[in-house]
Amino acid sequence: MTTTWPTRRGVLKGIGALAVAPLHKMLGEPAAPGASLAYRWLDVAQAFTALDVDAHGARPTVLARTLAIFATSMFDAWAAYDARAVGTRLGGALRRPLAEHTDANKARAISAAAHAALVYVYPESVGGLDAALAALGGMP
Repeated sequence: MTTTWPTRRGVLKGIGALAVAPLHKMLGEPAAPGASLAYRWLDVAQAFTALDVDAHGARPTVLARTLAIFATSMFDAWAAYDARAVGTRLGGALRRPLAEHTDANKARAISAAAHAALVYVYPESVGGLDAALAALGGMP
């Protein structure tokens, strides 16, 4: 069975509009109250995954790999700014000094990692992903 997101499909054809409207409205669903930055990036990942399904059909293995790359990159970026979290590939080797463990640094790291991972797996969508990055506050 192929899963599609019909409320998103039509809106996402004009993905550049992400730069001027809140993501949850562009994606056709309400944002959860107090949604974290990681949750909002998940909305972006799901939207571009829906575009991939529309273009290529359901490819469960490919899409699972895509979302694993995306989620792991966000976790590892966040873990560098946490006192106890251990990254998935390099353990604590990327841990930043305690003075850098701020919410702003975590947000920049999460956004940079999510954007880079999604550009890696969806290089044809760099413009839309740049728009999503700008809508979520951009990079440092």
